[in-house]
Amino acid sequence: MYLRNWYSYIKKILKTLGIDENIKVADLDESNVSAIRDHLENENFKLEGDLKRTISLNIKRLIDISTIRGRRHLKGLPVRGQRTRTNNRTSRRLSFFTRKNK
Repeated sequence: MYLRNWYSYIKKILKTLGIDENIKVADLDESNVSAIRDHLENENFKLEGDLKRTISLNIKRLIDISTIRGRRHLKGLPVRGQRTRTNNRTSRRLSFFTRKNK
């Protein structure tokens, strides 16, 4: 399950666990933090390593089936329709390093 509207979902999680939604993160007890962690692990969320693996497999699939998005990932260009005539210095720089390391 991916979180698109994460703010409302976080409010639901805090409500089910009985934690005040206006509390600051610094004020959370260790028991609250462990309860949130357990809830996220039991709800089949993709976290950390699993999420990174899923994203990289999706990108690899796009490259393998040779879609436009896959080719742009391979070249290191912006994928989601951003302007490339002037504003893509970062992606060009990252693309240079990925091509140089291959």
